[in-house]
Amino acid sequence: RTLGAEAPQPIQKRSRMTFSEAVMSGFHAVQKNKEMGFVVLSKAITGCTWNIAYGLGFALRVQELAPNDTRSFGLVIAAYGIGNFLGAVYFGNLQRNRPAFMMFIGYVWLGVGFVLTALCPTILWILPVALVTGFSGTMNEVTFADLVQMHFPVSEISRVFRLRVATDTGATLVLMLLSPLFFRLISVQAVFAICGIAWMIVGLVGLAKYHRILDQPRLTTARL
Repeated sequence: RTLGAEAPQPIQKRSRMTFSEAVMSGFHAVQKNKEMGFVVLSKAITGCTWNIAYGLGFALRVQELAPNDTRSFGLVIAAYGIGNFLGAVYFGNLQRNRPAFMMFIGYVWLGVGFVLTALCPTILWILPVALVTGFSGTMNEVTFADLVQMHFPVSEISRVFRLRVATDTGATLVLMLLSPLFFRLISVQAVFAICGIAWMIVGLVGLAKYHRILDQPRLTTARL
């Protein structure tokens, strides 16, 4: 070692963030932007109701219309999946200049699809409805990523996504635990329709109050 040279300082490892700290860091980031707070809340509401309708509602609805017919259930899920794939190809390559408007329209679109699914009298009616409903899926996901990049600096993006995952999965857990009670107290059709109506309400509120503000990027923030 050269005489008089300073000894290298040991690299201090940063302590790993706890789950609560990670969630709260996202909460504090979103607190600065009321409109994005509504977006995160909307993802929690639509996420948990989507899981009820898609994860349980489709299966129970098919069971009502075609008891013990696994082929019909497979066709319904395949129809939704094909629509979702086509939507991903289309909207994923579309220039999204107004992501908030697109996201809230997507909420209304999917909500209408769920309500129509609840009203369909036969499997043959559900298949095209599921296809068209699935097509809107990407409108609700890639646009959220666009909005986060538009309104938060790079250092806060991961925090917002962690908050979104925590609120979404937490709301889903609560609603899934309560879902047997809901299905017993009211019909499968009603639960399915209520999930769709929740999507429609959130979408309409977003269109009425927030999309114009959200579609104006914050010029002082960095984008990926």
